[in-house]
Amino acid sequence: MWLLMNLMLVVVPRYGAYSMMVTGVLLVSTDLVYYSLLPLNPLLVRFEGSTLTFSLGWCFWLVLTAGVLCLTAGFVIAVVDLVYPHRFSTILEVDYDTPYDRHIIIEESHDTRRNNKKNTGANRLEEPPAAGIGTKILR
Repeated sequence: MWLLMNLMLVVVPRYGAYSMMVTGVLLVSTDLVYYSLLPLNPLLVRFEGSTLTFSLGWCFWLVLTAGVLCLTAGFVIAVVDLVYPHRFSTILEVDYDTPYDRHIIIEESHDTRRNNKKNTGANRLEEPPAAGIGTKILR
């Protein structure tokens, strides 16, 4: 899950932030489920001269801290990406100097289609041949 979250954060920061928040929620919820499943009466194991008591260990607190940090960092990244949608990808140097925004890519593809239609040349992959057996299959 951590690898997916980091990969998504680099590729698409918004989805990376959302996956980071999901990871944080899952970590915190595992701690809450574990804490709720503990018995109400503390478990004491008596030995010959001493008593063994159980308490929440470092792993519980580490998972809780990591969950809260993931949830907080994911929320902050998501808010920054929503407030500054076109600038946050350059902070992470994602697609630096190239438009990764869907709107920009669509607009540029319309421009190239218009320019390509002006040029008459051989059949391209996007356009099936005018007549032939394969025209009904390709459409």
